[in-house]
Amino acid sequence: MNPGEVVGRWRVAGLTATGGVSEVHRAEEAGTLEPVALKVLRPGLATDGPEALSLIEEARLIDELGRRTPVGLVRLIDSGVTADGRPYLVLPWAPGGSISDRLVAGVVRDPWAVERIVTQMARSVEEIHSAGWVHCDIHPGNLLVVPAASEADDPLGADTGPRLLERSEDLMLCDLGVAVGPGRPRPHRCFGTPRFRAPEQIDPGGTIGPFTDIWGATMVLWSLVTGDSPPWPGEIGDLLDGIPHPWRTVMTRGLRTAGPERHDTIGGWRRDVLGALHHDLERIEP
Repeated sequence: MNPGEVVGRWRVAGLTATGGVSEVHRAEEAGTLEPVALKVLRPGLATDGPEALSLIEEARLIDELGRRTPVGLVRLIDSGVTADGRPYLVLPWAPGGSISDRLVAGVVRDPWAVERIVTQMARSVEEIHSAGWVHCDIHPGNLLVVPAASEADDPLGADTGPRLLERSEDLMLCDLGVAVGPGRPRPHRCFGTPRFRAPEQIDPGGTIGPFTDIWGATMVLWSLVTGDSPPWPGEIGDLLDGIPHPWRTVMTRGLRTAGPERHDTIGGWRRDVLGALHHDLERIEP
């Protein structure tokens, strides 16, 4: 797609990201110039193949979940098929980028921001689980930063510098392209994002469950607490020894190889994480 090309009522402004199945363009609604994200099947992939079907199913799932939960999850604005037969989704534009962008930029990882990220991420995942689905791709790049409806209280004041999440911002969990749930079993291959995917996602015969997202959320927590990329599976045991208590206790449970040995629910995981945060605030340096 080239800038200026029109898809439905959307005018393409430029390519922003490319993945294995799709590419994402910034686009604008003709007439209003309202920015949106246009997610479309990559050129060269079969328009009747599994990748195209995955995008169509993702649109249905986003729409279904959006009717249940209007806050915290990506919502479907529009969907359709391009002139050359490629399915597309129109999603909200995230002007603040992603938590991944901010971790790479080295912004301040203060306890207040970490608490808000953990709380909002867990709330969104909990809504997905309550609908019988597992996201299967929880990582900082899928935690998008959007304007908040109202500013949150700020116990640290306004002079700490750029943060992972400002008081005028909220999170939006996106990308349900590999979600597993009713009528959509796991693929018979390794799937998910390296470093953030659970052992059962690497094993083609592994059982997927809510505990799969707890692994991903714990790897996100690792990045929030340490400022580093999470470890590869073979490194976890050695590197956990260097994580200070009580973070080590939470992460050890969230990263158990056997899924059922992790936290029972994402709500229980959130409670343990916030307990560790409040117990050891000085470990996250503002």
